[in-house]
Amino acid sequence: MPLLYSSVACNSIVLADHADVVGNFEAATQQILDRTDSSKFSRHTYSVNQYNYHVLTKQGFTFLAIADQEFPMRISFAYLEKVVGEVLFWNVTTTSKQCKTI
Repeated sequence: MPLLYSSVACNSIVLADHADVVGNFEAATQQILDRTDSSKFSRHTYSVNQYNYHVLTKQGFTFLAIADQEFPMRISFAYLEKVVGEVLFWNVTTTSKQCKTI
């Protein structure tokens, strides 16, 4: 099965998300965001039940992709890297190139 859910957050605030199936992904995402230090670059995968939660943090943003455990991890992270490139490209108008919350 493909990616089920994806989100982009600045610190712990979700800026955009999308789900292809019905699920409690928003609650799981908030738990991960609350435990993630978005100020440092990191790549992690958490396995919970039948899902893998792939997390990539960069420049204050947290990028998350949820897939079932059979979906290849390398494809999930390739997708997240593509999203990182798109978000950071559109974010270059800020002087620090970091996400900021008001």
